[in-house]
Amino acid sequence: MDLGSKSFVKVSWINDVEKVDSNWHENGNHAKSAAGPNSLFRQAAWDFHLTRKVAFLFWEPDAVPCHRGWVKTIDAEWEVALALGKFFLGFEVNRKTHPGDVGSHMSGVAVYHPDLPQKAHRAVYAGDVAFDIEGADQIVPQMMASRTIFHRYRPPSFETEEDFNARVPEGLALYHASKDGSIIPFLRKRLFGTPLPEFRPQIMPAPVPVLTVASGSVWQFQNGNLVIAA
Repeated sequence: MDLGSKSFVKVSWINDVEKVDSNWHENGNHAKSAAGPNSLFRQAAWDFHLTRKVAFLFWEPDAVPCHRGWVKTIDAEWEVALALGKFFLGFEVNRKTHPGDVGSHMSGVAVYHPDLPQKAHRAVYAGDVAFDIEGADQIVPQMMASRTIFHRYRPPSFETEEDFNARVPEGLALYHASKDGSIIPFLRKRLFGTPLPEFRPQIMPAPVPVLTVASGSVWQFQNGNLVIAA
């Protein structure tokens, strides 16, 4: 609460009434249950549906804001989604944007309509399978692919400024995921002009290929794909 109050005008919390625990946080490639994170998402969904009655951004700790006006940027895009009759706004994951047989789904870091429990009940009541995967069949037809929220599964660390500028366009609102925090020094320099401190990123498992964007390029997301114009 104290940390949150340093960045936000109002901070509140939701009591955890389910007390669900799982091994989702463990490292390694062994079988893991998403029951714990799913419980968090479920309780948030019902709170916004029953109590707050407003749309919400489900923002995970490894999703990093990329510029000062990031909330307004996402909010403006959300208004477009509503005008188009869409009830979810996030990054569309598919075989073109991510390796492996993940299937088409919206990455969980996204904006959700307050009527989420009715519009995508499979995501809300997910058990051991991650809610964004479990609810994909219901969410994807009702979503707008975001241009301002970016997702990449287990990307490599940011080690150079050139790499950072290529992978994080200045108009991006949220970059997901940076689990080792290596994005922070580069964002700090971009936003505040402070010198880059020496940073030694943590060892990340099995980096996946990442598409780079030349500085100054015109870019946009179309159907979940990063499209670059000359």
